[in-house]
Amino acid sequence: SQMNIPPATQLPLHVKTEDGKGVAAYESLRPLLLALAKAPSLTIGPDLAKPPASASAVLSGATLFLPLGGVIDLDVERRRLGKERERLENLIGATRAKLSNESFVGRAKPEVVASEREKLASLDADLAKVDAARAELAE
Repeated sequence: SQMNIPPATQLPLHVKTEDGKGVAAYESLRPLLLALAKAPSLTIGPDLAKPPASASAVLSGATLFLPLGGVIDLDVERRRLGKERERLENLIGATRAKLSNESFVGRAKPEVVASEREKLASLDADLAKVDAARAELAE
């Protein structure tokens, strides 16, 4: 969903485990993983290489990969993420400026200042997600 892929799109799922025990654990979950991910195939192993242009998620003991090549236009997605990064940077800059303004912090109600700090933390987290998505597409 972060990359605007329609939910009905079926993508192969790759699970790189840390060891053989992980393979057995994920193999026992194969039917469930295929159903939940709506994946047409599932590859599991400790020696899997990350497919090119793949999204990934790190779990305890494993890394999941979803190859995106051919599913999305990578250049369009990179541009979209670049624009989103720019938008977030602008919002972060404005929020930091507001919070560094002693007049605002001194006059505003404590709950308003707290809300702005929460907003900044949320924006920083969103920026980290965008940067992670951009890094995924760069590889």
